[in-house]
Amino acid sequence: MSLLGATGRIGNQLVSLRAVDPADKSASITIMVSALSLFVFLPSPIIFGSIMDNACMVWGQNCGETANCLLYDTDAMRNTLCYFVAVCIFFATLADIGVWWNCKHIEIFGIEVDETSDDVEMRNSEKQNEVSP
Repeated sequence: MSLLGATGRIGNQLVSLRAVDPADKSASITIMVSALSLFVFLPSPIIFGSIMDNACMVWGQNCGETANCLLYDTDAMRNTLCYFVAVCIFFATLADIGVWWNCKHIEIFGIEVDETSDDVEMRNSEKQNEVSP
């Protein structure tokens, strides 16, 4: 799953850098890192902790107060964590598809590809002529 989730990172970074004016690239990277920290890195321990707390079957008691969990329902925790991660990957994939759909006109590598089938056939025939004496 990690490989699937990581496939779009370089492309997304290239698109975000190409879509911004050169003078604004440092500000763009700062905003992206700040948004990533705010919406991903800060709430994720809270969300995963809540999922784990919901899978607790027996809470410990210490001086009349609730303490650590003593027994987890591992099947429920496993299912909930896996489904939550799968839903997050699904929404991230939908967001990637939306970016690809709306950024068709951006030249990522600075090379405009405008080949027709005739160009490809001509190039292939030139390669065959070079090989044969």
